[in-house]
Amino acid sequence: MSMILRNKTNVSFTSVDNEFIFNNALSTKAKGLLLQLLALPDNWKFSKEGIYAIVPEGKAFVEACLKELKEQGYLVIQKSKNVETNFYEYTYYVYSVSRIV
Repeated sequence: MSMILRNKTNVSFTSVDNEFIFNNALSTKAKGLLLQLLALPDNWKFSKEGIYAIVPEGKAFVEACLKELKEQGYLVIQKSKNVETNFYEYTYYVYSVSRIV
């Protein structure tokens, strides 16, 4: 299960905290990807492949942005092993405010 933690939204627009917009440590490209992730519906199935599919700039762009978002505290990815399938599963937590205190 993945979660997008953001301000209350309406179907036709996304309301976000200005914190990440004015964070000078975050590149404009990472801000754009974060905004796109925050705009996804609550039931969207997060995966890197899914993100690659919706971002036309390509895999390298997405990987660089995700790395930056993780380093700046806007993205947390939890890895856990499914005991039934013996495969690893990833849970993505996307925040509009950095988790770095």
